[in-house]
Amino acid sequence: MLKVGLTGNFYSGYDQVSELFANKNIPVFDADLVIKYMINYSDYHIGKIKKYFGDTIYFANLINLKIFDTNKKVNELLDIIQVDLIKSYERWRVKNKTAPYTIFKCSILFERGLDKSMNLNISVYKPKQFRRKYIKENPTIGMTTLKLETIIENEMDELEKNKKSNYVIHNYEDRLNHSIETQIYQISRSLLSKFDNNDHTTYNSFMV
Repeated sequence: MLKVGLTGNFYSGYDQVSELFANKNIPVFDADLVIKYMINYSDYHIGKIKKYFGDTIYFANLINLKIFDTNKKVNELLDIIQVDLIKSYERWRVKNKTAPYTIFKCSILFERGLDKSMNLNISVYKPKQFRRKYIKENPTIGMTTLKLETIIENEMDELEKNKKSNYVIHNYEDRLNHSIETQIYQISRSLLSKFDNNDHTTYNSFMV
């Protein structure tokens, strides 16, 4: 089984891409969701976080993310849970051992060096101008320009992520080539070709 990392910057569309992989019967491990669970609902990890940051780090039984206003503070928090995150993923992989590959969906894949635990990595690329446009044209998102620019400013550069990736899914309006579905199909074919499995029935079931 191949371990495939999937990442993308804020509103790049990588959530939707992960859903499309799941629709192809590819198991997807949502590391972002697991991180949220660990820091907000896991008594074991909450205890470790409070020991490091103090009890006041939580407000109304949820972690006060406003305190984490620098990358340094965020990294200190992630240092506490990262090893357990990988262990959780490995346990989950065992339960999905019949799949030719699994997707490890994580917004901080490269930022935290988690890409090094993967065999291959995919980045979903949507240029900043298109992400800005989408958010500004959708008032239901409820994001101020200041907050949006702060988030983008603190991201890893999207082109740097592309360089670090084995595959890049292009997701923007003036893309002249293939649709996202076609790009995923081609990537999946490439990944499956790297998977040595004599069971062609299993192989073909992932080519839908």
